[in-house]
Amino acid sequence: MLLYKNQYKYKKNLVNLMYIIKTIQIYTIHVKVLSLSLLWMNRNLRTDTIILRSRRIGELHKGLSCLTRDAGVLEVMAYGAGKGKSKLSGMIDPFSLLYFYLYFDPVKDNYKVTDIEQLNVFPEIRASLDKFYTASFWAELILRTFSGGGESEQIYPLLADSLKILNYSAEKDHILILLQFIWRYLGIAGFTPDIENCGRCGCSLSRIPSLWYSEAENYFLCNDCGAGNFFITISPGGVRYLKHTASLDISGSMKIGLDKRSAESLRRVLLAMIQGIVEYPLNTLKKGLLYNM
Repeated sequence: MLLYKNQYKYKKNLVNLMYIIKTIQIYTIHVKVLSLSLLWMNRNLRTDTIILRSRRIGELHKGLSCLTRDAGVLEVMAYGAGKGKSKLSGMIDPFSLLYFYLYFDPVKDNYKVTDIEQLNVFPEIRASLDKFYTASFWAELILRTFSGGGESEQIYPLLADSLKILNYSAEKDHILILLQFIWRYLGIAGFTPDIENCGRCGCSLSRIPSLWYSEAENYFLCNDCGAGNFFITISPGGVRYLKHTASLDISGSMKIGLDKRSAESLRRVLLAMIQGIVEYPLNTLKKGLLYNM
């Protein structure tokens, strides 16, 4: 009888042990499946993309510098894009708006394009020298100064909207979209100086018609602090323009006009601000075309 009871307990314990082992096996399988799923998700990325720069790698491939909506700036390989018959060859020109299917290759430590959907190629930008240089300046600025992180959620739509407006804009409006992009980009990057108070004495600038800009300090100055020095001035029209368009989206700001004199003074100041935040001169500014549009 005692032997029977011991055998019964043994079988019961064995069943419980087998149940535990089976449960562990099931959980192990789930963990492996989850790990593989996460690995797949980490290696595969689908995202809206703007081509900032394209360069040839060997005879058959191209390297792309891209601004993506979800991952900021990425360096991407387009294998075979250098061949004329490749699906990618005619779709990855600079400033094209695309939807990318990317795969991260852990061996080569890079992203590669596996598929692509064309959203907008902005043909008018490549057909106009002024528009092309404006877009080239934006692309170089982002590549030189963009730090990534959460800023991509703001930088991407700013560039996408600006390219759309630039593509369809009339010649007289080129300078306006240039000014709006720079001012908003500086705001996102945290480099816009206070336009309400003098950067030196702190007095209110609200009743001062013209402002002075100090490149070395990145300050707007009142007449007492700025007059008589080698500072750039902003006309009253330029000051009103920045304040009035600050509450508008970029499309709405294009409906606000600006006289030529004010636009010229504002362009000089904003380009000086940009040059002040980059370590080396931008190639697109060296040629001087943006100063004479």
